[in-house]
Amino acid sequence: MPLQGGHIVLAKGGQFTPVLGGQFAWIFHVMQRTESFLMLNKACREFHEKYRDAPIFTIHDGLYTTNEYISGLTDITKNNLTTLTKKVPGIKHTKESINVVPDTTTIHERWMKIKPISGKKKYEEIKHTILENNIKLADAFIKTIQI
Repeated sequence: MPLQGGHIVLAKGGQFTPVLGGQFAWIFHVMQRTESFLMLNKACREFHEKYRDAPIFTIHDGLYTTNEYISGLTDITKNNLTTLTKKVPGIKHTKESINVVPDTTTIHERWMKIKPISGKKKYEEIKHTILENNIKLADAFIKTIQI
């Protein structure tokens, strides 16, 4: 089932048919859950077990860590994906630069994008997605910044 133009394409009798939902909508759900399992339950867990002090963050389809741990994270992710798919995945690295003393405009722009947790019910819905160790690491890092 290759992806083409953002849609799943099914091979059927030598013909490729785009699938936008309907009777095949479950495929999108299965693919998303598979990706989550591989990236979070396998790669992130193994990385955390091997590098206890390393920060690791997930944003959408990306895994993020500091420069000193990139090769370790890449190797673990590549090994997990290759073991499952029997194909070596391409992994792209992007070095982000973080200004530890951002200007007020940037802070305001980022702050406006944050969606607040509106109450206990919402928190209960999402609390299982919060990685406690990352919160502790971020908290420790923030305490080291002198403004």
